[in-house]
Amino acid sequence: MDELVRMLSQGDHPVVASPGNKATWAGLRDRIDIGVVHVRFVETQTEVAVRLLRDACDFSLLDFENGAGQAHLVGTLTLNDVPVRCVADVSLPSLAGNGHLEPQELHTQPPRLAGRGASA
Repeated sequence: MDELVRMLSQGDHPVVASPGNKATWAGLRDRIDIGVVHVRFVETQTEVAVRLLRDACDFSLLDFENGAGQAHLVGTLTLNDVPVRCVADVSLPSLAGNGHLEPQELHTQPPRLAGRGASA
């Protein structure tokens, strides 16, 4: 397994949700609406674009009107050719928190072989 993926998969690490050029909680709200949030792992300065899995995320504690609360972000990405799930909890208004990666199995369908009686 890739060394960076291995390291970020072991325990939680400091993260910052970095919503592009709008590094504010309003920018985070926009990124959540789009379905892609950038998460930066502070120790390695590794920034990844996380495609959110909305059913796995929890935004119920967010209060965007007052810039307070916490978001539980879960999504997928590929880092250094390794498919991973990113799990991060970030607080408003700082956009900082903790997170980690979870390597995922490659789910590929086996090649379909033509057998007897199969039409090509």
